[in-house]
Amino acid sequence: MEIEPEKKLGAQPPDLPRLIQDALAELGYDADAATVAERVRRLDIGLPVEDEFSVVCAWLGKCQLLHKLDQHQVPIASKQEFQVPDLLAKFSTQSSKFPVLIEVKSKNDKVLSFKPDYLKRLQNYADLVGMPLLVAWKFHSIWMLFEARHMKKADKNFNITLNTASQENLLGALAGDVAYKIGAGAGIHLRFRKDESPPVH
Repeated sequence: MEIEPEKKLGAQPPDLPRLIQDALAELGYDADAATVAERVRRLDIGLPVEDEFSVVCAWLGKCQLLHKLDQHQVPIASKQEFQVPDLLAKFSTQSSKFPVLIEVKSKNDKVLSFKPDYLKRLQNYADLVGMPLLVAWKFHSIWMLFEARHMKKADKNFNITLNTASQENLLGALAGDVAYKIGAGAGIHLRFRKDESPPVH
């Protein structure tokens, strides 16, 4: 399959190879060029989702280290067996001294789905380096973080529902929670205005 980024996508984003790799991982290597090109274009719009997740974790205050993993790997044949996840992270709340691997996704459907070969390549990499594999899922404006093992085989793909992901969410336990309370002197001010009633016909 050949993709002509300059013709189909306009100016090339600096991380075009990674975007193409992500698109192929989600769509499958037999996807047509136009579909892949459109997926790459959408991935390049706005703040990359892994950057957004990184900012959230840093802001919550329990993250000792989080950085993107370089997904340029050799030899090329290794891509058939291994998929490098998006992030490596170490949280101060972890009982284990080892960091975790995180694959980041944004999907507004109530089911998150991974192709079996895609999940297998991610898990192969996690097993190779001896680290747990987690998935960060952004559903609209809500973030969830769960272990990849909670994704279950459906007809073809490995799926997790929004309900299950919410129940297995580790984000608060690992990265921290945010809470607030209304202090003394705070209040709610309501202003009412009386309008003339409309005529009754």
